[in-house]
Amino acid sequence: MTFAALVASAAIAVGGGEAQLGAGSGNRALFRAAGRGGLTGLTARLDAGADVNAAFEGDGSPLIAAARGGHTDAVRLLLDRGAQPSRAVPGDGSPLIAPAAAGHLAIVELLLDRGALVDQVV
Repeated sequence: MTFAALVASAAIAVGGGEAQLGAGSGNRALFRAAGRGGLTGLTARLDAGADVNAAFEGDGSPLIAAARGGHTDAVRLLLDRGAQPSRAVPGDGSPLIAPAAAGHLAIVELLLDRGALVDQVV
């Protein structure tokens, strides 16, 4: 097994579901909306059926994008709509990494309150 395959397998195991890398333009639009932190855009895309746990290797997931951007309300919305707080993405880490590094403590606390794993190997 290659290192990349091992990392992907670990991400799937931690996330508790199948990897969905880049599937669907609605998922990409959700990712972009999460990075901007716009609740209206996030809600519209989720209501239209975008996958809250979609992953884009090299970019992350909607939750990682919102957390990276410091968008606390967007992180909360994604978690409320089923985003997995410990779902890692190969090459991007887990949702805890970026907000912790950037000092977004409210997001770190929110993720921990929702069950994010601190000892996750990514």
